[in-house]
Amino acid sequence: MIDIIWITIKKHYILTICMFIMIIMTIIFNLLPPVILGNIVDMITHKEKISLSIAILYFISILLFALSDCLKELIINIFGQNIIYNTRKMMIDKISKLDTAYLIENDPTIINSIIINDVNSLERLFSSGIISIIADSFKLISIIIVIFTKSYMLALLLLLVSPMVFYITILFQNNSLKAQLQSKKAIANCNKQIYEAIENIQTIKLLPIKTYIKNNFAQTINDYYDQQNKVNFYDSIYSPIIITINSIIVAIVM
Repeated sequence: MIDIIWITIKKHYILTICMFIMIIMTIIFNLLPPVILGNIVDMITHKEKISLSIAILYFISILLFALSDCLKELIINIFGQNIIYNTRKMMIDKISKLDTAYLIENDPTIINSIIINDVNSLERLFSSGIISIIADSFKLISIIIVIFTKSYMLALLLLLVSPMVFYITILFQNNSLKAQLQSKKAIANCNKQIYEAIENIQTIKLLPIKTYIKNNFAQTINDYYDQQNKVNFYDSIYSPIIITINSIIVAIVM
């Protein structure tokens, strides 16, 4: 994975530079609207007149953040597609050099699942995982710095709560990852059974095993749905827990 990313960076160094520039710009523009809005609230509190220019500046800052975030996601997706292309190209080159005996001994559906499903998972890991974690980490650090300049007590409170939120996030991610891996195995098993059923359709028709094939495939589908329900469960309860913690922090501050 690291070798493929490094190859992609060397082949598309301009795209890589643009990606990091957009990440930095997104972090900066993400801080502008709250800072400007804070100044507007302070002006209202002190009963000062709000000029039209500061209102326009606030909306421009929101627009700049939206544009920079959109461009960041676009560049990350393009970079991820290049990773997919390089990964599959290297895998196909590797397969073309393998002995025929290896292709005979190994199930073709497993090889197909690795090339298609696993490579797509790697792309999602890069675009939605590694890059997002790096960007969100710098964004969190910058937010804490800004809060510390405004209220050090609130910043200390956030620093105390952050480890708990981090632990909850890691716990949910690990459980969700285990369910996703089982879901991937179920998908690969489905592909294998479909391939075997098509290849042996005449034998299935001649022998009284239609019910067995049907029940076996139904069990595989049920296993997939069970694992997918676990993933949906972790995704559904994570957000309410974080929102509840956020509400408690706001109540403590107020």
